[in-house]
Amino acid sequence: MAVAKNMLSILRKAEEALIVASLCVIVVLVSVQVFARYFFHGGFLWSDELVGFLLVIVAMIGSAIAYREKMHTSLDYFFAKTRGALRVIMRIVIEVSSVFFLVMLVYSGCMLALGSMRQRAFTLDIPIGAVYLAVPVGAALILLEVVLAKAVDLAAAVKRKGA
Repeated sequence: MAVAKNMLSILRKAEEALIVASLCVIVVLVSVQVFARYFFHGGFLWSDELVGFLLVIVAMIGSAIAYREKMHTSLDYFFAKTRGALRVIMRIVIEVSSVFFLVMLVYSGCMLALGSMRQRAFTLDIPIGAVYLAVPVGAALILLEVVLAKAVDLAAAVKRKGA
């Protein structure tokens, strides 16, 4: 159990470090690009492409962090209006649909990324499939957070019932 917690802690720190590094690179590249376009009337073609790729990574990895920190948007209005069994059914339907969507996103994202490995980015000359891997990796990280959150909820419910 301690090893799993250690690995999870390392994974979460790596996610956060990747987001911070990506955002720093984005800020620097966009600033340099604005400066170059204003003073030299031209910029670097590759920086626009790299910023776009980094934004995909930030969005997908950041979604896992947002889920973990309970910062994703949700429509609580309907939950506030329901009670009892209907509320439980709504929660189950939403959770099952989310897991299904994430599993499909991991699968289809992997298929897309693997199928695009021969295609090259125009200015950076890297495989587009490597960039597309951010989608299934991000979805898998969100799925991991969903499973962990549900395990914590289940453990709390069992503890309450036993107490």
